[in-house]
Amino acid sequence: TASIKFGYARTSQYINQLFNNETPTPTSLWQLTNQYVPSSLSHNFSLGYFKNYADNIWITSIEAYYRNIDRLFDYKDFADLVANSHVETEILSGRGRARGIELGIKRQVGTIHGSINYTYSRSERKVVGINKSEWYAASFDKPHDLALIVNLEMNKRNQLAFNFTYSTGRPTTIPVDRHFIQGQIAVLNYSDRNAFRIPDYHRLDLAYTIGQ
Repeated sequence: TASIKFGYARTSQYINQLFNNETPTPTSLWQLTNQYVPSSLSHNFSLGYFKNYADNIWITSIEAYYRNIDRLFDYKDFADLVANSHVETEILSGRGRARGIELGIKRQVGTIHGSINYTYSRSERKVVGINKSEWYAASFDKPHDLALIVNLEMNKRNQLAFNFTYSTGRPTTIPVDRHFIQGQIAVLNYSDRNAFRIPDYHRLDLAYTIGQ
C-alpha cells in the first residue's frame, strides 16, 4: 500500500528555445546545437512517497525534485533579433536550477470522486551579463499551481463535474520609467530581467453530462 521512489537522470538537450522578453510580443527561437552553442546538460533528482488507503480508494503522494542545469543560454539585454542570421552573437551562456514539491490526493470511486494536486516550484537562471550576474526567474517560473477536479455522479445517467485551476502569473520584464533626449526622443528604462509578473491565472469549468 505504500512505496518510496527515488530517481536520477543525466540529460543532454541538443535543441533549445530562446526567449526574449524585451519586446511587447516576445520572440522565441529554436536553436540547434552547433560549434558556437553547445548542448544543455542537467542533473535531475526526484524523491517521492506514495500511499494508498481504503483498498486503493484513496491515493496520496508527495514528491520533491531538484534539477541543476550545467549550461543554458539566454538573450543579452537589447538583443538584435530582426533578420539576424548570427543569433549566437546575441546570447549569453549561464546555468540554471529548478526545484519543487508536488502534493496529490485522489479518490477513484464513489458518488463523489476526483483529485486535488498542488505544486510549489521555482525555476531560476544565472547568466553573466544579465541582471547584474545574479539569479533571476526563468520565463516559465510559476511558483504556485493548483488543480482541483470533482465529479458528482447523481445516478448512472447524470454527472456533474467541476474543474478548477490556478497558477501564478509568469515573469516579465517591463519599462519602469523613461527619459527624453533633447526633449523629443523617449528612451525607456527597463526593470531587471523578469522582475515583474503578469496577473495570476484562475479558471473554473462546469460540465453537466446526460448519458444514454
